[in-house]
Parts: sequence; C-alpha cells; structure tokens
Amino acid sequence: MLNILEKEKFEKVIALVDENIYEDDDGLLFKEKKEIEKIVLDYAEADANKFNTVFRLLSKDITLLQYISKRFDYKQYRELIDTNKEIRMISELIYDNQEQFSRKMKESFGYSPSEIRAKRIFVEDNKLEFPFSVSDVEHPLFRAMKSVAIDIDDDEAACYIEEYAECSNTFSFTSEQIYSIAKTADVLGIELTGLVEACFDLYCDEMMARESNS
Repeated sequence: MLNILEKEKFEKVIALVDENIYEDDDGLLFKEKKEIEKIVLDYAEADANKFNTVFRLLSKDITLLQYISKRFDYKQYRELIDTNKEIRMISELIYDNQEQFSRKMKESFGYSPSEIRAKRIFVEDNKLEFPFSVSDVEHPLFRAMKSVAIDIDDDEAACYIEEYAECSNTFSFTSEQIYSIAKTADVLGIELTGLVEACFDLYCDEMMARESNS
C-alpha cells in the first residue's frame, strides 16, 4: 500500500481527486464519484477499507468518498461564482433536477444556488492539507500508522494500530479525539485503551449530570 502518511504522497492523492473531477478539458461534465475513488485506490494500491483507515486519521474522520463528495460541492460552488452558466446547466452536471442541486447546496453551504450567485457568498476552500506538524511525526501513533501503511512487519506497531482501531469502534469518539487521547497516553506512559475508557466514563458521567440538571 502506498504510504500516504508521507506529505508528498498525501498531496498527490488530494491532487488526483481534483484532477479527475472533470471529465474533459472544457469542464462540461463531472466524472462519477466512485470512478474517482477507484482512480485514487488504484494509485494507492489498496482496497477502500485499508486506505480509509489511514485516510480518516489524516482527514479528521471522513472517508475518501466523503471527501470527493465535498470537493464536488465546492467545484459546483465555483461554477456558480466563476461562470455565467445557467444554474440549471450546472445542476445537470451531477443531479437529475435543479431541486436536488438546490437542496445539496443548502445542506453544504447554507444557501441556495441562486443566493450564492446573487449575493456572491464566500465559501472557504475545503481542500485537505497534510495535518501533521514536524513535532508530530515521531509520535508512536504516527509511527504505527506508517508501519502498517507500508506493510512493515512490526508487531508493536500492528498491536498499537489494532488497539487504536478497537477504541475507535468501541467508543463514540472521533478519530481526532482518540488521537489526542493517544498523545496524552504516550506522555503519561499509560495504556491507550485504559485512558480512552476512563475518558468515555467521564464523558458519560458528565452527560448524565447535565440531563439531571436540565
């Protein structure tokens, strides 16, 4: 599997998504989202499940297909802002009718296509950037993910990532939250699972206290 934990490899994956959104140079047709996903997975030489294990950590807990969908939304937003194409024409690039397009724009950005165009609504670019700073690259979770990503036979790394995945599946925390807990566990020198479980118990206690006070 391609090691997308390396900054340049991750950036290549993100570039592949954008490069393959349009079917032709004139930008008249969008490719199917699943087709773009396949292009990326072929490049990464990985199946979707294994790739998304790594991608969710890097992307703050969204899958590759969900990211592609977000990029479609943003590209259609740019079509509204940067071109004079009829809204109907832009909607037909992806959707069966203009009503579906309008619902999607409102869901993603809070405004209808006509409002976005008329009011020149600003929407921040949702393109992903590599999230790890220099201070993070020696963290054991990063090393474990990297070892698994490039198929290094490292029992300790394999156990760590298995424990991380189990915590993600067992407790209702995001990958980003568990990553933060993992960093704390490393500093304190304690078991990851135990700390996640303790944090979850505290979270449940706090929610119960809030309900009883409301």
